[in-house]
Amino acid sequence: VKASKDSGIKVEGVEYDKKTMDVVLTQLTSHSWKVSVNLKSGIDHGFLKDTIFIKNTSKSLQKLPVLVRANVKGNFVFSPPYLEFGAVENQQLSIRSVQIKELGKYQITGTRTELNVNGYKVGPSNDYLKVDPSGETGKISFALTNKDGKSGSVHGKVFFETNDPLQKEFAVDFYAFFR
Repeated sequence: VKASKDSGIKVEGVEYDKKTMDVVLTQLTSHSWKVSVNLKSGIDHGFLKDTIFIKNTSKSLQKLPVLVRANVKGNFVFSPPYLEFGAVENQQLSIRSVQIKELGKYQITGTRTELNVNGYKVGPSNDYLKVDPSGETGKISFALTNKDGKSGSVHGKVFFETNDPLQKEFAVDFYAFFR
């Protein structure tokens, strides 16, 4: 983190989720600081979205947000880390897939979905999103349908339930736009 030399802005500390990560702030020069982030062991597996706030003396932005994104791997590794279906018209179908690699003796035992349109839960979500694990080994297909001609921003999660005692489930986020 750098402030212009003549701004007089000083970094005073950091705020962050202490259950998820350790953050160390080190002053390098009179106007620059290094922020080191270490994720803690035992945090939930999957795509981590968090924010560190750099507290400072700026009059306009006293808590500078720094986004933290990571794909925390467990015994199940999936790619891509989230699905983007794009714009889906009325009655249109959009198909995407995730490759899942099982690292060890554990298996996926079930799935469930959640779907929100414009921030409101839509249900039953499996009317809009079909999950098909019947394809090639390790490949799960998803078919999203705008069956009711809804419009707006779509966000949801597919939860994979497992028999792994440390990773009982993991989630794949998905995004789309109904129009």
